[in-house]
Amino acid sequence: MTILSVTTLCPDRDNAKEIAEALLTHRLAACTNIQAPVQSQFTWLGRQETAEEIPLIIKTRPDLCDRVVAAIRKRHPYDVPAIFWHEEEAPNDYTHWVREETR
Repeated sequence: MTILSVTTLCPDRDNAKEIAEALLTHRLAACTNIQAPVQSQFTWLGRQETAEEIPLIIKTRPDLCDRVVAAIRKRHPYDVPAIFWHEEEAPNDYTHWVREETR
């Protein structure tokens, strides 16, 4: 069975916590992981930029993808937040837990 793993990069830990708490409260995620800061380098509006960002990983059901992305966008301060998702194989007991927590 599969679960959906969604990753976004937040500008700070407070924003990552805000998104994580909203997803858990609305049962759009079974689990979130707020990770250690990373240094991101990117081009924005024609300029090379560097920023410290906080990765946030979200575990949910595949059918909730659109709702999870919308919830992230609603709370994310970036004009174009990085949001990535992919389905992952997981043991049946874990996928069952994810499905139960996101009902």
